[in-house]
This record gives sequence, structure tokens and C-alpha cells, in this order.
Amino acid sequence: MLFPVDAAFISLAEDQLGTQFPAGYRQRLMQDNGGEVDLGDTGDDPWVLFPVKDDSDEKRLKRSWDDVVRHTKRKRGRSHFPCDAVAIGEDGSGDLLLLIPQGSDWALATWDHETGDTSPVPRDIFAS
Repeated sequence: MLFPVDAAFISLAEDQLGTQFPAGYRQRLMQDNGGEVDLGDTGDDPWVLFPVKDDSDEKRLKRSWDDVVRHTKRKRGRSHFPCDAVAIGEDGSGDLLLLIPQGSDWALATWDHETGDTSPVPRDIFAS
């Protein structure tokens, strides 16, 4: 079950990762903290988005403990993982959906856990 999250928890996650998320992604998190997203052109199953941790009550904490900060910190430092990327989702096979900073903007890409290759996502899945 999806639930909204307060912007303060998103800001805390940003602080822990040393970055600021794109506006569309922040808006998505505030509406639905987690959930699934269809990348559109792959024909694959939807990608599962990581929530940001929300410890405002026990139920929300249980639903959000496996969060974007935890996943990103676990992957940073691994060979072939882009050092400044943020892991925001997964496909269930080990591949990740990433936000990769590009100057003052962000690129959305998939990351292959076996090869370390990234592939751009062809559309902004968080555009309103």
C-alpha cells in the first residue's frame, strides 16, 4: 500500500546522500513513497521504487526501512557503480534504476549489475 511522505523525510535522505533530488522525483515521493514505475519501452515488468525512510510511526517505518539511502550507500564504492549516482529502484534481478547528476540537472538511467553498464531512460518518468 502506497502512502505519502512528509518533505522533511525527503530532505533528510537528501542530506544523508549529499544531494538534492529533482523536483519531479520529490513530488512523486511526497504522493507515493515507493511503488512501481513502468519505463515504457522495455516490455519488462515495472520497476520497484525505493521509499525514503519515514519513522513517524511503526507502520511507516516497517514499510520504508529498505530505503533509497540504504540501497545507495550499499552500492557506492562497488566496482562499476557510478560514484555519485542515487539508486532509486530495482527490477528484481539486481539491476537498478539510477539518478545520475549531470551538472545542475539529473539523468535517469538503468544500471546492469553484471556489467556495470548504464543505459539512459528515454523519458522523464517523474514529469507531471
